Amino acid sequence: MEAGRVDHEDLARIHQGKVMTHALLDHLEELTQRQREVVHLYYERNLQQREIAERLGVTQQAVGDALVRARLAVGKKLKLYYSFL
Repeated sequence: MEAGRVDHEDLARIHQGKVMTHALLDHLEELTQRQREVVHLYYERNLQQREIAERLGVTQQAVGDALVRARLAVGKKLKLYYSFL
């Protein structure tokens, strides 16, 4: 994807990202307390991983790991409904 430009090929990836974002926010009960905090700060408050790490007193790697685990936890549920996951 060229900066500032969305090509036809990017639309599927963008759609998948939106589906995952909404799924994470709709299925918070599937996540640990830490994952819920990180998801809230990242997706709803639009903080960067570095900012979340500073706020929570953890490493940026820990924030990234929490996001990955959250996506995996919710992704397992979504695989029942979406074939692109």
